[in-house]
Amino acid sequence: MAKRDGFRVEIVDYLDTDALRAKDGAELHVAVDASLIEDVDFVSHGGSLTELVGGVGIYDWVVASHVIEHIPDLV
Repeated sequence: MAKRDGFRVEIVDYLDTDALRAKDGAELHVAVDASLIEDVDFVSHGGSLTELVGGVGIYDWVVASHVIEHIPDLV
């Protein structure tokens, strides 16, 4: 569900677009095509998602991608 594929989506991340592209895979020590990193619409600092995006029930779907590896204990 990428914007570049025509999907109407909004992206929430912990960094803005420029910061994500600047990282360019440095943490993983791999080459990443930074142009494929989606434009970030909202930068989260750990607060309420509802407050960040400005409403309740404004999305049909919420997809969390690249999240589970950051959860310290799933149990």
